[in-house]
Amino acid sequence: SRNVDILDRMVVELLDVSEMGAGAFEIRHTEINLEELLWNVVNGVEPEIQKKNMDVMLMARDVNHLRIKGDNQRLRWALGHIIQNSIYYTSPGGHIVVSAGIDQDKADHITISIIDNGVGISQKDMSHIFERFYRGDPRDVNGKLIDPRGLGQGLFIARTVAEAHSGHLTAQSDLGLGSVFTMTLPQQ
Repeated sequence: SRNVDILDRMVVELLDVSEMGAGAFEIRHTEINLEELLWNVVNGVEPEIQKKNMDVMLMARDVNHLRIKGDNQRLRWALGHIIQNSIYYTSPGGHIVVSAGIDQDKADHITISIIDNGVGISQKDMSHIFERFYRGDPRDVNGKLIDPRGLGQGLFIARTVAEAHSGHLTAQSDLGLGSVFTMTLPQQ
């Protein structure tokens, strides 16, 4: 049953990616409690977190205002890609912080940040990370190439989902120190 669910989700995701590439991607507009959504995403990757003996902290401020109109499934998908990347590119025993709250500069927006102390992203790769099918050249602290999993679509998907919600996704990174991905979405 679990494998059928996974296969079903993969088919839906492939259809969504196809729509994204064709410019025909649309989202639902239902009320979403972002704190609850973030807990669901983090709990969904708990096995990977435990396997790598990582610390993941979820911090939410302004919790009564963390509501938007959007597509719960696709936001979970987008944020899941970012958090899974953080897990994958952070060494065992590393740390990830997921935070959410009202944007400091725009009171009618919500900011979600995913911060890790992973390998970071090189400047060469940074300008391409949101491109479809782009896979960078990540290396661990010893300079060994980390074999990137997947097809290089996760960050493309995450940015497209953010933009479909009239938001945006940005990234900052320092090699060897980690990365910060920030999704900003309009508040309900």
